[in-house]
Amino acid sequence: MWKSTVILLFCWAFLAYVSTIPVSEFDSKIADEIRPEISNNLQHSEHYRVRRFTCDVLSVEAKGVKLNHAACGVHCLLRGKTGGWCDGRRVCRCR
Repeated sequence: MWKSTVILLFCWAFLAYVSTIPVSEFDSKIADEIRPEISNNLQHSEHYRVRRFTCDVLSVEAKGVKLNHAACGVHCLLRGKTGGWCDGRRVCRCR
């Protein structure tokens, strides 16, 4: 148990160190080769929005407690509305 904890902490520290390496140390030649590929991929990517996530996934019942419209209501409150409900197609509708 002790060895695995030490190894885990070492890996965590190594990842923290690697993630803090400044960008200026990154080879500019490699960066110039990668940049066009990244911009091409961003232009051709599709956006798929699932509007029913709040009502489908977050509407659960556990041990008699139902969260059916509560997740949708919180979602709408975070958007600045006064509340919301899940309609018949399980899509969140804000007031």
